[in-house]
Amino acid sequence: ENYQQLDVQELARALTGFNYDDLKKPLVYMSEWRFDPADKTLFAGRPFEKSGALGVENLDGTPFPAATNALDTLFAHRDRLGRPTLARFMVRKLWAWFATPRCEDALVTELADAFVASGYGISDLIRTLLTHDAFYGEEARSSTAKMPVEFLVQALLGLGAKTTWSVVPRYLLEMGMELFNPPGVEGWRHGSAWLAASRYLSRMALAQAMASGRASEDGFVFRPRVAKGATPTSLVDEALAQLGLEVPPATRQRLMDYLSGGEFGSESWYEMKLRGLYALLLSLPEFQVH
Repeated sequence: ENYQQLDVQELARALTGFNYDDLKKPLVYMSEWRFDPADKTLFAGRPFEKSGALGVENLDGTPFPAATNALDTLFAHRDRLGRPTLARFMVRKLWAWFATPRCEDALVTELADAFVASGYGISDLIRTLLTHDAFYGEEARSSTAKMPVEFLVQALLGLGAKTTWSVVPRYLLEMGMELFNPPGVEGWRHGSAWLAASRYLSRMALAQAMASGRASEDGFVFRPRVAKGATPTSLVDEALAQLGLEVPPATRQRLMDYLSGGEFGSESWYEMKLRGLYALLLSLPEFQVH
C-alpha cells in the first residue's frame, strides 16, 4: 500500500546530483552532470502520486517547488486511514531501536501526532519517546539485546575501564559485528540472534578480558574501587549499582556467596575475587539487554 520497488528506484533518481568535496564550500553541493533531469513518478496510481522532473535541490542550492520536491512528496504521503506515513514509520523504527521490537498502534499514533505537531523535529520525538511511561515498562527494559558495540561501550563506561582500542575490532568481530561494515544497506538487525551460544561465549571472553585488564598491553585497564570497611554485601550492591543492574534476590545472594569465599580482604582476594565479580556481572543475562 505504501511503496513498491519502483518507488525506491524513482526516488533514487530524484535524489541524484548530490556530490561531496572536502575542499569545497559547501562540502555537499549539486552537480549538474550527476542529476537525472528526466521525468519520474512516485506512488503511481495513488492519490498522492507525483510526476515530473522530481528532485530535491536546484544547482544554486534552493529547494525544488513543493509540487516537484521528492521530500515534500514523502511528507504528504498518507495511509488509507489518512494518517501521515512518514511520521508513523519513523516512530516504529525509533521505538524498535530504543524500546521494544513492536509498538502498539495506539502508541504509534500518539507519538506520531506529537512528532508532526513539533514540525517533524527528531530531537522532539526522541525526547517524547524517552520520557514516555511505556519506555520504562518491563518489556522495554528487557526485550531488546544489546548489539556488540553497545555491549562493549556500556561495559567500558560502567567499569570506568580504559582500552587501547586496537583490540576492539577483534572482539567485536568475534561477537558477530564488523564495525562500519554492516551486512546490508539496512544495517545490522536487532534481536536475540546477537545472543546465540557462540556469540554469548565471545561476550563472556570480553567480560573476562575487561575485568582482568591490569596494563595497557592487556588491551584493557580496569582498577576496581573498594570502599573502606567493605563487606561482600556492600561490594555486590555497589558493583550492581555501578553497572546499573537489577537482579533477582537469588542471583544477588549467589554473588555474595561467591565473594565470601577465600581470604576476604587480602590482596590476592581482591585481584581474583573482586575482578571475577565484575566478569560475572558483565556476563549476566540482565547485562545483555537494554
